[in-house]
Amino acid sequence: MTTIYFQKAEFSKKFYSIFFFAILLVPLHVFPQLPICDRNITYCISGGPTTLYKFDVTQPYISNINPEIVNIPLPAYSFSLAIERNLFSNNPPVTYYISVVDLTSGLLYYHYFDGSTWVNTHHRNLDGGANLAMGNRYIFSYNPGTNNISRYDGTGNAAPILHLFPIPAAVAADCHDNFYIINSNKLQKYDSTGNLISIYNLINQPVTPGSVGGMAIIGNDLYCSGNGFFYHGIINNNDITFPQGSIPFLPSIGDLGMCAGGITQSVPVYDTVCDNQLPYLWNGQSYSNSGIYNISFSSVEGCDSLVTLNLTVKPSPDVNLGSDTTLCLDKPFILDAATQDGSYLWQDGSTNPIFKVTNPGYYWVNLSVGDCIASDTIKVEMMDCNCSYSIPNAITPNGDEINDSWVISRQGNCKIINVFVYNRYGSLVYQKNDYQNDWKGTYKGLSVPDGTYYYIVTTLTNYSRTRTFKGNLTVLR
Repeated sequence: MTTIYFQKAEFSKKFYSIFFFAILLVPLHVFPQLPICDRNITYCISGGPTTLYKFDVTQPYISNINPEIVNIPLPAYSFSLAIERNLFSNNPPVTYYISVVDLTSGLLYYHYFDGSTWVNTHHRNLDGGANLAMGNRYIFSYNPGTNNISRYDGTGNAAPILHLFPIPAAVAADCHDNFYIINSNKLQKYDSTGNLISIYNLINQPVTPGSVGGMAIIGNDLYCSGNGFFYHGIINNNDITFPQGSIPFLPSIGDLGMCAGGITQSVPVYDTVCDNQLPYLWNGQSYSNSGIYNISFSSVEGCDSLVTLNLTVKPSPDVNLGSDTTLCLDKPFILDAATQDGSYLWQDGSTNPIFKVTNPGYYWVNLSVGDCIASDTIKVEMMDCNCSYSIPNAITPNGDEINDSWVISRQGNCKIINVFVYNRYGSLVYQKNDYQNDWKGTYKGLSVPDGTYYYIVTTLTNYSRTRTFKGNLTVLR
């Protein structure tokens, strides 16, 4: 829902060629309404009598319903309107600003609404601006008598920053503190110091610049009033069209006010990822292919950005060291990660494409091709293939001299260093160094009960390497 606030002014030379508004003090029956920062809500002041309205631009004009009267009495001789964050405090955070003529001096002063009453800032609009526009840090004003644009930051009197010719019509601002004016058949955009940034062409312009009473910009929408009508333009690149023509409205519309908006900014973003990093996550979305993606960001205040994501997905290198393996001690083993245009980093810091394995352990390599990296790890165990063992998992020590002893067979120059046997409760029932295949299932000279036991056997190979075996042993008589 978009709401616009309007204000109506009548031209008078008595007060520096300023549009004035006769005030109708509306009895306050409800708590005053602060402005809503909604992209579809616009505010205006109309004259005869001077009244503050809220208008939903997405809904049709219905007299006494849309626009809706905002029950806030306006000071006498107040005109022009801006919806702005409070430049003095955060209470309220967003409020109304108007210009009010001091009848004694004939000077204009900025006033803001604090939620219950109008507060005089005692800061002058030196140029007597008849049209206000809200930015982020500044309020801009335009005076058709001097053709000056002035800037106000809440710390002192406003100061002129730009003199325009020919005579422009109305002023709007955005949340980046840029301001806009309609001049002839152009919408001109300036930065906060008065430097021209962009020019937009007004196509099928329905209202002459000199008759524009107020203007507001939010997103890619331009709103303006004049000649008793309300107009809605669509901004597309550097052209602005008015597809709806004119919308009959109040008999007379003055200044418009909206929370600071701004023409949608287009921001290109370039990124490259490797396919092993997919999916590519950004702004809550995932992407898996190269391409150009448009992502819109919108704020309630209307500072919209269109981000064009240019995503390139590059193939990652393929590296495979193979499955974990067990090797013979006297057999050479080479890990090969060679890839065209590859760079290598092994676990020991070496950078060759191949690596010779001489010891058991974990081996890994990082392979880089361009900006993409792949890695792989392999576990290598080693055994003395000239020294092998056969460990039975059962004995039957019943005195028949068949399988009465636990006999560990071995081939090669191998040696059993020690043997440990435990019962199911974890208690040690047998231990022997330099085992001679003579255990017959006894503990302290007595036969152990039938059942399952657990062994740990440590051996020594002819390469002076130890090897440990673990397993179950059943005793059955």
